[in-house]
Amino acid sequence: MWNPDTGQVQLTGGRGQVLFNQAIAGLSAPQDVELTGRVVDVFAKAGANLEHDAENLALGAAVSASHAASGTSAAAAVNGTTVNAPIWSSAGSGNTSDWYEVEFDGTELVDEVRLYFYRDRTANGLSAPASYRIEYHDGADWVNAPGQDKSPAAPRANYNKVKFNEVGTERIRVVMDHQAGHATGLKEIQAYYTAEGGSSGPENVALAAAASASYTSPWETITAVNDGIDPPRSNDTANSRWGAWPEEGEQWVQLEWTSPVTVTSSDMYFFDDNGGVRVPASWHIEYLSNGTWQPVNANGSYGTAPDQYNSVDFDAVTTTGLRAVLQSGAASVGVLEWKVFT
Repeated sequence: MWNPDTGQVQLTGGRGQVLFNQAIAGLSAPQDVELTGRVVDVFAKAGANLEHDAENLALGAAVSASHAASGTSAAAAVNGTTVNAPIWSSAGSGNTSDWYEVEFDGTELVDEVRLYFYRDRTANGLSAPASYRIEYHDGADWVNAPGQDKSPAAPRANYNKVKFNEVGTERIRVVMDHQAGHATGLKEIQAYYTAEGGSSGPENVALAAAASASYTSPWETITAVNDGIDPPRSNDTANSRWGAWPEEGEQWVQLEWTSPVTVTSSDMYFFDDNGGVRVPASWHIEYLSNGTWQPVNANGSYGTAPDQYNSVDFDAVTTTGLRAVLQSGAASVGVLEWKVFT
């Protein structure tokens, strides 16, 4: 052990030889060094957690999956390593989305999950998913973990971290929506209880809704509107999107929940490719009330700006359905992401 104040070196067990030693004033002793920022991130990408000393609840846990490709296994993703083999893979499932489940040895508190996706860099091979979400079993059914705060917002190869409000559960799972033409690979999953929680803001309940639309272009996908991916710009060519080209006039996007939700605000990010799909000329939100669609009482105007979320607050409504009615202007219309908050 080296003491920076005195320059003295203490040899473990008294064995060895000091060839050179020097005092350096103001330098922290090794045991006092705090690792932050880039150093912590580099270690995290290698699977080492320097942010907290919480136990990895997923390590060696019982696991299962909706499908496991030949030559891969669910157990490979809880073996404590983030190297490129062994892994779990969804290849061959034929599903647009698959799930991977971790079962704890009894009820555990959980508020953070780390996912290490595998990309094999081939044209139609394994990749990070287009989107994912964390669910927990409440004893009766699978529900979304509340307040999910993902870093990065869009899934990437290797390291992804999602924090959420703590839940007590025996089982968690990650549901992955695959990128078009790709299966998803998972090198490792880690689960922690940090007592730090997730997003402290209102919950985006759109993530738990089923989306539909008046019309969807054959090459677009309606599930893009609530997949949780924050667009980089209105002409987003990297992520899935919803568009109604060549249809014009009035078009709508709809969210439906299996049980009533109380909502008070919305963020809408429009798709605009500066060609056949543009931001709408106008739009408004309706809610389902006793089987009919009624306009919400908006507290402000409905924005239509590109390259940003257009936010609107409205008087609280409790409903199982919400609809955004878009009136096209110079072209057809489209949506990249729609968030709805409690």
